[in-house]
Amino acid sequence: MPQGVFAVTAVADPRKGESLAVIHTFQEEAIPELIKRLGSMELPNIFLPRKDRFRKVEELLLLGTGKLNLREIRRLADESFGTDTEPPL
Repeated sequence: MPQGVFAVTAVADPRKGESLAVIHTFQEEAIPELIKRLGSMELPNIFLPRKDRFRKVEELLLLGTGKLNLREIRRLADESFGTDTEPPL
């Protein structure tokens, strides 16, 4: 499997409420193989991200403690895939 790391979070989706978004460091060519492997793990469909919900970054940011900066991951996901869920006036 290609080398890289990824983090999965949820973003607002007006139809479903939420949908998955993946922030990753893989090369773009590796995404189909990653999706194929995830699909072979017999996960429910709700746990499988769509292929258009992947955003490549140079590195996943860490906190001073060495843990993933989940707030930054969520911000990147919202920036890339989030939709306004406010009802129209």
